[in-house]
Amino acid sequence: EDTRVKSVYFHPDMMARTVILDPEVTTETPDWLWGASGMRAMDHAIEAIWASPPHPITTQLALEAARELVECLPASRDPKALDLRLRCQHAAW
Repeated sequence: EDTRVKSVYFHPDMMARTVILDPEVTTETPDWLWGASGMRAMDHAIEAIWASPPHPITTQLALEAARELVECLPASRDPKALDLRLRCQHAAW
């Protein structure tokens, strides 16, 4: 049945214990993949902003992520822009 409702599942064991954000490992990532991954992160942020019912913390985090991606993603195409790439990684997380 098509309910048009997205189900969310949560359990503490499904959460990452450690996340490593290292922009240096992205320097060989092709431009098309870097850009597509950034747009996918933006997609997730927008989806969280428009979630129903909204959650104030999730909405705020998603708004901050979207702002950061808008600011940093275009200029982060340069693989040497490690500071911008780190900001994009943080926004995606």
